[in-house]
Parts: sequence; structure tokens; C-alpha cells
Amino acid sequence: MDSKPIEEVECYKYLGLTLDNKLSWKQHIKTLHSKLSRTLGILYKTRHYLNHQSLITILHSLFISHIQFGIICWGRAVRERAGKNLLLYSKTVVKPLQVLYNRAIRCIYHCNNRQNVSELLKSNNLLQIDQMVMLEIGKFSYSYNNNILPEIFSNFFINASDIHNHNTRFSHNNFSIPHKFSNKGLLSLNYLGAKLWSEIPDNIKSSSTLNSFTHMFKKYILKNTTD
Repeated sequence: MDSKPIEEVECYKYLGLTLDNKLSWKQHIKTLHSKLSRTLGILYKTRHYLNHQSLITILHSLFISHIQFGIICWGRAVRERAGKNLLLYSKTVVKPLQVLYNRAIRCIYHCNNRQNVSELLKSNNLLQIDQMVMLEIGKFSYSYNNNILPEIFSNFFINASDIHNHNTRFSHNNFSIPHKFSNKGLLSLNYLGAKLWSEIPDNIKSSSTLNSFTHMFKKYILKNTTD
């Protein structure tokens, strides 16, 4: 750049995300794992001195917020192929983080290691990590469909109605799903976003605001996804 060589590094931290030279996000997950481990220690040390609501506040502010930051990037880039239905995401990649998350939930609810965390999360309106990824991708697709994304994303998706000359059930209020064959392509946001958007019920897609869409889609995820 400007006749000066650019130094190649294996990892670089930018805007709170740790990028590696292969975009595998392994270093980011490793860094996030260390950060969450420290928060888990705080929860265990304070759970006998703080009330339940204070522990919930710590969980959201120092645990869930760190997981959610940039999850639309790292949460899909490292994901394994999950088959046809995007609502059946593979959890293999995020398992180390999910294990910490499960321990945090058991900690604040004073549960033993055999307690079913999935039911505990669902009953308290909390998403698992792979479900958080799904929610963020859905919010991105909704924002695009309602023209509330920055202009740089103006041609990110192609409306299915612009591809199909005849009116079909799929072409109405859906994006054209691009043909992808490589793992990289199947993990791209324009593929995952279009594919997931096609699976969301129309009554949720037609939400009047992003907040109402988020609320309804979150309820749908909690009700319809499996462990």
C-alpha cells in the first residue's frame, strides 16, 4: 500500500473481532472462550451473595452480550454444513462455547450437572448459541427486505419475483437462493440469509417493525428448533 509492503500476520484484532489469515475464526472463538471462562468464575464466586436478578444481569451484560457481538460473522463462517433445513443447524463448532454457556445457566439457577439446560433456556426465553446465529441472520434478511440496511447492501439479495416470470408461491416475498456448492459458498450470508428467509412464516416476515420481527422470530425459534 503506497509502495510499502503490507505485513502479513496470522491474527489481527479489528473492531472487537479477532480475524485470522484463513478466516476460520478459530482464534476469535479461543479468545471468546477465555473471556467467558473469566465471567463464569465471577458467577460462581458471587452466586451465594447476589440475588437472582443480579446474576441474570451479569449473565446478559458479561456473557450473552460477548457471545452476540459479531456472531453473524463468526457464527456462520465456522459452521459445518447442516443439511437441507437451516433450522437444524449443527452445533459442533460452537460446542466449547455452548458448554460454558450451559455451565453459566446451571450456576445462576443452582442446578446440578444433570439438569436439562435446553428446557431451562427455553422456559426462560433464552436462546442457545446456534439459535442466536439464526436470529441475527433473520434480522439481517428482514432489514434488507424492508430497506433499512446501509446502502452498501442495496443489491445483496435478488428478489425471487425478479427471477421467475410467472407468479409462484415461493417468488412472493422471498429472495432467490443462489446456487452454491462449496463449503464457503454454503456458509455465505447471501445464501444462508435467502435460505433462512424462505423458511420463515409469512406472518412473521410481515412484521411492521424490526423489534416485532425479532420478538416473533425468537418465539418461533424457541418453539420449532430441536436440540
